Amino acid sequence: MMQVQEMLPIFGQTVNTVATSDESQLISRSFSVARHVIFDFDGVIADSEEFQLRIWEELLREHALSLEGLSITVIAGISDHLAIERICSGLTAAVYDGLVAEKKRRCSERAWQIRPVPGIHELLRSVHGSMRLHICSSSSLSAIRDFLQRVLPHFLFDSIVSREDYSRRKPDPEPYLTLLSRAQVLSTEAVVIEDSFTGVQAAQAAGIPVIHLDRYGQNLTNVPSVTSLQTLATCRNRPSHAVRLTASFSRITPIQRRVSFAKLLIEQGHVTTVR
Repeated sequence: MMQVQEMLPIFGQTVNTVATSDESQLISRSFSVARHVIFDFDGVIADSEEFQLRIWEELLREHALSLEGLSITVIAGISDHLAIERICSGLTAAVYDGLVAEKKRRCSERAWQIRPVPGIHELLRSVHGSMRLHICSSSSLSAIRDFLQRVLPHFLFDSIVSREDYSRRKPDPEPYLTLLSRAQVLSTEAVVIEDSFTGVQAAQAAGIPVIHLDRYGQNLTNVPSVTSLQTLATCRNRPSHAVRLTASFSRITPIQRRVSFAKLLIEQGHVTTVR
């Protein structure tokens, strides 16, 4: 019986959700064909987006600015300048520059607080020895290496493309094209794991199959998604244990789909209730 991370309150209970059967098959197929797995860093390996969200919250409170537009889905996968301009419109360029500089300073000073994304150890173990590992990120090379040495010292990544290696950020495909060229890998030989819309766009534009890690309910279309890395490791290792559901959810809203999906999972015994 397959259990995964995301919790939804339904019928007064909490249940675990899983990937749909179609998504599980796509994921299993992607892994069976690929020889290389390319990880985004922030939000896929390092749980740095939660960390950055807390720092943005501190800064906005200290400057008496509204937190209304602040969320992980807003800040994920984009530059700090663009993020703060989206969150707080109408400020001067000098104020934006000051907020970004202070945010970067605090992130650098407290980087030791960043934890791994839940499930990354299980996923890396599941592909270790059978796939080559790579990272394609908008973080600095020093930040990536420091984290890997501190948290994941036993896993070897063949290549790392960081923000120093390209001029056009995701969603432009340049970061992924740079990695493919550097690692001498064909797009058809790889699979990407991304958690942001811009990252998914970049991988797709580079022609690489991509799996969306949807920890925060973005519900992107036209891309297979999982809600946790534990799910991905399970799909990788035990594709026959993927959920087999035949109901069609294509014509209902995401909320209706998630509620109906959870009901079916309970009825068919694919998940367990907790609490």
